Amino acid sequence: MRFQRGIGGFDWRNPKGRWRTSFPRSRHADREARRVILKAPPAELGLPADGARITVIQRHTKAIQDTNGYLRLHLGDITAGQVLVTLSTRDETTLVDQESMAEGEVIAFDVGGNRYMLKLVQLTNLLIGDDYAVFQVKPSGKIDRKQEKRRIEALIGLVEGSSVTFIRNGKSVEAPEMADHLRKKFEFVEPQIRTLRQFIERVASFSWGTGNVYRVRLRDGTAKSARKWLKGKIAELPTPSQDN
Repeated sequence: MRFQRGIGGFDWRNPKGRWRTSFPRSRHADREARRVILKAPPAELGLPADGARITVIQRHTKAIQDTNGYLRLHLGDITAGQVLVTLSTRDETTLVDQESMAEGEVIAFDVGGNRYMLKLVQLTNLLIGDDYAVFQVKPSGKIDRKQEKRRIEALIGLVEGSSVTFIRNGKSVEAPEMADHLRKKFEFVEPQIRTLRQFIERVASFSWGTGNVYRVRLRDGTAKSARKWLKGKIAELPTPSQDN
């Protein structure tokens, strides 16, 4: 099976283990980037300028029709004025992963070359019937790709200078080696990676060759997913005014 770059996007296996495209296992980690194609999102969602509203019942998932069903919003339980929100795409890419939101809070997310805002407008707890929430999704402007690239490079720099150990395909990898590996992966797919969060989700969280999730072993011996650890590092980076 042959793969090539420059066809407009890539498919990958997400951390849940669902393949978007099948490909042979890579024998060498440095070849992983040449054995996968990441699927490109739409250039824009087609939302009206003033956005769209959607009402979702707790513990349910609902497609946002103004995006032609591309975006899907899932709610957890509405408790104490908060709700866990997950926003994903039709092809199961996670854009917002179980973020706790209260009324009036806003989360930014990116699709294609554009940034959008998800606002929790209203939470309703009912004595009888299903609790629900009302959201607004609206465009927020173009993504500054040069700025996002600088943030990606800064995040890789944090990886390189960290004191943690990474676990890649079952083997312990020191931070400088892992940083070099992530740089190589990013260089290969750079035209398709528009934002820092796309880099974390599609490049830095799992192996393209095996689908295995990268993990981080902290100095106290505990371990967590690299995805979670990297997202925690976003706060240490220069932050655009509309980033979440």
